[in-house]
Amino acid sequence: MEMKFSLNYSENVQEVEKEKKFFFLQYLIEKVSECSNGIGELEYVLDLDYADLDIENKIKLDQILEKEKIQVIDEEDMEVYMDNDLIGVWYKPTYKLKRDYDQIDYRKQLYQEMSCSFKTVFDKEE
Repeated sequence: MEMKFSLNYSENVQEVEKEKKFFFLQYLIEKVSECSNGIGELEYVLDLDYADLDIENKIKLDQILEKEKIQVIDEEDMEVYMDNDLIGVWYKPTYKLKRDYDQIDYRKQLYQEMSCSFKTVFDKEE
């Protein structure tokens, strides 16, 4: 699956990537919860907002994921495993620099298009 986002040219792309990865992790946990009888402490992860991810919440998040046997390997691409089985992959986004000539202010004409692709075991093959 692929999604595209428009970013201001001056926007911090690393921070946006982290936020989108976190949303992907929440999406996977939601799908896991739909397939199981309950999610227990994983409800905490679904209720978290990315802006709330301070050190304490990150530690608690890691503890919950470890307890639920969910591993997140975040390198170039982010891979998510549950019980040692791969359940999802978030591929490194690509960027295109674009120009919107309809904008009167030349500083607002440039923007970046972020293309994110991911694959999960919950995707239906076509």
